Amino acid sequence: LILFLVVIGLFGVHSSARLGGLLQSVSTDRVSSILLISEAHIEAAFHYRTLYELASETDKMVIEDIEKDLKTRETNVRKSLSSYARAALSAREAELLQRFDGVWPVYMGLVQRVGELARQVEHGPELLQRGFPARQAAPQEEARLNLVERP
Repeated sequence: LILFLVVIGLFGVHSSARLGGLLQSVSTDRVSSILLISEAHIEAAFHYRTLYELASETDKMVIEDIEKDLKTRETNVRKSLSSYARAALSAREAELLQRFDGVWPVYMGLVQRVGELARQVEHGPELLQRGFPARQAAPQEEARLNLVERP
């Protein structure tokens, strides 16, 4: 009877250790990845919204502050995505990340262009009336949303 109880106890300890390892794996691979991609998504969304502030602003001091905020958000997006890329990604996740990485530099070129135009006096509000930067940033927005809403 004691031998039977010891065997059951050892089986329980082994099963608990295996379950703990599986939970650790899920936490490391999935939950951390979800948090990282969520952080990048939020920062990129704020970056995109801040781009509108930049396009509509005419005060040069405020424009400088907005550009600093944009750089900080860009750094945060890159840092989160860099950590996310090191996680165990599915083929679909890797493809979506690669697609986002392909359009992000184009989007950042747009940000630079909006900054240049915003520094020209009274040019910012005209940008918004012409639908700039919304149409030009659409590929980045689509890639960002696809990355977060992956199947």
